[in-house]
Amino acid sequence: NYFVFGVLLISLLTFIVWYLISKDIELSLNFALSVLVISCPCALGLATPSAIMVASGQSAKNGVLIKNPEILEVAGNIKNIILDKTGTLTKNKLSVVEYKEFNNEFKKVLVSLESRSKHPIGKAIIDEFKNEILIDLDNTIETSGEGIVGEDNDYIYFAGNKRLFNKYEIELNNDDIDYAKKNNYSYIGVGKINKDKTNKELLGIVYLSDVLKDTSKIAISNLHKRNINTIMCTGDNEIAASNIAKKLDIDEYISEVKPQDKNQLIIDKKKEGKVAMVGDGVNDAIALSSADVSISVSSGSDIAYASSDVVLMRNDINDISFLYDLSKFTMKIIKQNLFWALFYNAIFIPVAAGLFYKSFGLKLNPMLGAIAMSISSIFVVSNALRINNIKKEDIKVMNKLVKIEGMMCEHCKKRVENALINLGAEVEVDLEKGSANLLNTSLTDEQIKEAIEEAGYEVVSIDNE
Repeated sequence: NYFVFGVLLISLLTFIVWYLISKDIELSLNFALSVLVISCPCALGLATPSAIMVASGQSAKNGVLIKNPEILEVAGNIKNIILDKTGTLTKNKLSVVEYKEFNNEFKKVLVSLESRSKHPIGKAIIDEFKNEILIDLDNTIETSGEGIVGEDNDYIYFAGNKRLFNKYEIELNNDDIDYAKKNNYSYIGVGKINKDKTNKELLGIVYLSDVLKDTSKIAISNLHKRNINTIMCTGDNEIAASNIAKKLDIDEYISEVKPQDKNQLIIDKKKEGKVAMVGDGVNDAIALSSADVSISVSSGSDIAYASSDVVLMRNDINDISFLYDLSKFTMKIIKQNLFWALFYNAIFIPVAAGLFYKSFGLKLNPMLGAIAMSISSIFVVSNALRINNIKKEDIKVMNKLVKIEGMMCEHCKKRVENALINLGAEVEVDLEKGSANLLNTSLTDEQIKEAIEEAGYEVVSIDNE
């Protein structure tokens, strides 16, 4: 606003002053036009748009969709990043590990409730018990961080965690809960209570395991290299959350959270600096809308997608480091471009206005001014194209053959298999050969060895293929 108005004013004053001095209209017009041509705001007008355009194109090539270009100004200043667990750090692919059945109604009640759920737990249960006959339920309500409730004419049925069971004053066995915590399983209890609350019963409990993405640990490590504090929010219990945070080297974690807890955490962390939120579900929408930088994965829910500024099209949170680097470099280029454009005008406008004509005979021809202006624009655009040099860090993916000592039976095989699957590996375990073949994995040898030794077996060797 000020630059264009100022240039027009300088040009007009240049004409008036030189006409009063020289009474020569041609000379006065020469200086006035030179001011207009040399200060044509092309370079200034290109400084930011050219950089933003190149950065947006480069991000799209690398699978990062930036819906709001202003995020490029903020993303490079992130101090804290809050990560949802399910679907973000994990593959959003739960599987039923085992279950305890205390009543023959257990399976049909569980499936009937979870068939109405939008949570990944519901999908895992339906996949496991897909042949069960459903019962008709009315007034089904799903509560975030608790579970799901439905009813028929006589009973209220519910499936969820300890918090939900406490509402109906039914005790979950502490041994069953401790078992889930010890093995880093999620659990869902299933119960029923009649309408007058005189008959309460625990029908059973099911255990599920979530699988980490094999790139999650690398992604967290890359964020730490950029001095970004990582915080995991999950509805899981304290021990399960602690185990995952330890595996991934996450700085902070909060367990058993509700959607409003995530939102409050963002409000609190904003006092320390810029906050990013990464999520994929309906439960994350409120927190996403509150964050300075909201990021969702493409496999997430529609409302999470709509609430976010950035979408990771490859569902890989390692792309957040690329976004950070891209933002940093883009802002550096914009500042360089603005400096060049303003410095160029500050030098050449006085020359074009004829301030040195009387003293040194310096007079700028408007045609030379047009050439100089074009060179300035070319310089700014060429500088912006340097943003294409920002590349995503490559993650080495390879097959690994692990020789293992101590596997004696199918139970041993299953323990090793689960230990590696929990790290996000696609694995084939051969009991006879005493080996595990990991396919297309980015896991390090240290991660693989640690997981197998925690399961109680010894790693003899790890060969990269």
